[in-house]
Amino acid sequence: MVPPQSIMVTALLALPLAAQPLAISPEAHGVTWDPWMLLVPIDHPEGSGQIAPAHSPEEELRFMGAGKQGPDLEATHPGKGGHKLHWQRLDPESQPRAEPSTAHIKFAEHFPEGINNTGLTDNAAAYLYRAVRAEEKTSLTVELGSDDGCRVWLNGELVYSANMERGVIYRDDSLKLELEEGLNHLLVKVANGGGAWGFQLWSKLEFTPAVRQKMQLGINAAIDRGVEFLFRTQQRDGSWAFHAGRYRNGQTALSLYAILKSGVSVEHQSVQRALAYLRQRRPRMTYSTTTEILALAAAHRDGDGERIEALVEQLVDWQQGSFGYPAGEHDLSCTQYGALGYWIGDSHGYAVPERSWNHLARSALRFHNPDGGFSYKPNGASTGAMTVAGLTVIAVCRQHFGEDDFPKRDREKLEKAHSTGMDWLAEHFTVSTNPHASGDGNTQHKYYYLYGLERLAALLGASEFGTHNWYWEGASHLLQIQGDEGQWASAYGEPEPNTAFALLFLNRATGTISGPGASSGQRNLYATSGEDAQVIMRAKGDTPLSLWLSEIQPSVRASHRREGEEGQGLYLEAVEYFANGMSIARMAADSTKLWRGETFAMQHTFSRRGVHTLQLKLHFADVPGAEGGRPATVSSALLEVRVDALMEDWMLDYTDDQRASLAISARKEMRASSTRGGNGAALAFDNLQSTAWVCAADDGEPSVTVEFRRALRIDRVVLSHCSGTQIHFGKYDRATRVSIDLGGKRKPILFDMNPDEFRKTICVLPRKVRVTRLTVRVLDRLPGRKFPGSVGFSEVELRLGDE
Repeated sequence: MVPPQSIMVTALLALPLAAQPLAISPEAHGVTWDPWMLLVPIDHPEGSGQIAPAHSPEEELRFMGAGKQGPDLEATHPGKGGHKLHWQRLDPESQPRAEPSTAHIKFAEHFPEGINNTGLTDNAAAYLYRAVRAEEKTSLTVELGSDDGCRVWLNGELVYSANMERGVIYRDDSLKLELEEGLNHLLVKVANGGGAWGFQLWSKLEFTPAVRQKMQLGINAAIDRGVEFLFRTQQRDGSWAFHAGRYRNGQTALSLYAILKSGVSVEHQSVQRALAYLRQRRPRMTYSTTTEILALAAAHRDGDGERIEALVEQLVDWQQGSFGYPAGEHDLSCTQYGALGYWIGDSHGYAVPERSWNHLARSALRFHNPDGGFSYKPNGASTGAMTVAGLTVIAVCRQHFGEDDFPKRDREKLEKAHSTGMDWLAEHFTVSTNPHASGDGNTQHKYYYLYGLERLAALLGASEFGTHNWYWEGASHLLQIQGDEGQWASAYGEPEPNTAFALLFLNRATGTISGPGASSGQRNLYATSGEDAQVIMRAKGDTPLSLWLSEIQPSVRASHRREGEEGQGLYLEAVEYFANGMSIARMAADSTKLWRGETFAMQHTFSRRGVHTLQLKLHFADVPGAEGGRPATVSSALLEVRVDALMEDWMLDYTDDQRASLAISARKEMRASSTRGGNGAALAFDNLQSTAWVCAADDGEPSVTVEFRRALRIDRVVLSHCSGTQIHFGKYDRATRVSIDLGGKRKPILFDMNPDEFRKTICVLPRKVRVTRLTVRVLDRLPGRKFPGSVGFSEVELRLGDE
């Protein structure tokens, strides 16, 4: 845990983003919003079916004209379940502000003290009131979402009414508020049928340079947190696990592409391990092939050209007009990825046959619908994700052919498809969902749709779709919904691909495809602080880490001032840096001269990853004629830094370890002493670091056994802790000591496990042996913080020499 005096700036910048969007003030028009007042719950038998039936708060609408006194906030109102209700201030600490609250108000969390919400949220209504003051008569556009039906009154007049069942999406509807000079009154009613119940109001941002500059700080912090999430979900073999079985290389390439476009150095260990993992395997799907092409192009490494060309040629072989997975029925999503693969090939000088380009351009028309949009399969329903996919295919082909050489046979149809597709997108534009998708696709594919918007906008050089500024609207939405761990996810989970897509959107990745992504400049920035801090030290980076003296407090300068000097003088003999309690550098200073703000900057490279402690010590020259009590040295507070980028010797060994395990081809039967959920014994012998055998929480003697069809000759057993990613470290019990039973009359052999959950434990046998059965038992372990009692292994590998 980072001590109180150690501040990681990126974390501080990011903290508000997990709970609500960055509060960006639009052009405020001299408008001030008082805090929300809330009245909940009120009985509303009609539920979400009818919003109209009125309740007691609406009786006071006659007092809510502009400039009038407003509702009696001290009055008592009849509540559901016979409770007597009073208006309560939603946030007791809030003050009048220049923009409406952006937080999602969940009414079930704000019931008055003493009223249990159990059974009182169904068929109920809530009322919100706030005073709005304007320096002059003005119009202000806001956007809102409600769960379920909603009514809004401004100055006693009904200005919005919606009867429906829905969840809160803060940009479901927009509303123009015509504010009068002086005091205005806003009353909101939200009726709930059942389930979740909430409301959100959002000011429609005017993305002026000042607003964009303020938002950029939040975007930078969000990018850094998203990158950290991908670092923490990378497997010990360098891969990312999402659909790793079917889409081999796919998620690994997508995550790699995202972190490279976020400004992470190609020398970072995470990047190097991912590249090594990809190098050992060939992708088998259209998605995976193109994402690997994108990642390799973003890495800009010498020697990858042949690999990129081979992957592009693989796409050419798979193409049959449009693209499939590659097998099976073709669809527009695969075709979109095929087009992007061709585009990278084109930009790198690889000659994709002209007939392939012609077929690709023509194939886009198969998915174009009469309403102007595009669909996943021919004659399907138009959606936002597929419309940007179809437009992307046309835009890529147009870039290849040029305006004058666009295929004449279909030029008119393609230009019409582009024009009507852009009109459809402008009409249905939103950043909060995948427009017009039904069921799961509405939210599950939202991040894929947002990245599609970014790709299309970059290819077209478009800053707007219709009247919408696609990037800044999308960025403000992504800032609002980023998770506590830096991830973006849908109701269906899938945080790895969604986080990668969100990062690519925020970084405008397609626009910088020919060059490195831009770093936010905030990652790994640290500083000591604290009320009693006498010396401020700062650090930035990772491998190497830059250190410098930032500030010496006036109290220190005053205590070391020499007699007769009017200024606050400091005479330093040396500045010394410490890492983990050991001196790493002592830099001499000229003790005959006053300190003039020199920083004594240096760089240090640690020899291992993890958390390290730094400290800075100032050594002062003697003060002539000084009385006792002046310290000869002053030290900074301890500063904790995290080193992740360092490539340690063992890391690249893991990227191809699965080829070395002899158990895969010979295993016959696998069983365990117990199993937690679906984490069965076979998962310890499946060649995947992303799966694991885990025992039940009450298993006092956990063990896993494998039997073979034929005797295997081995000299080592390699064990991997069940948690294969940083984000899961410490959640399960960690095995500290195991026994390996080789069967027959041999005595079990005891081994101590590597305490680093990221590292494998290599159990070297006394000699080469033949085994037909092997059992690994956990003898000792340390308890996990989330699943105590459950322990296991992600892989049990059997090896012989260099095989």
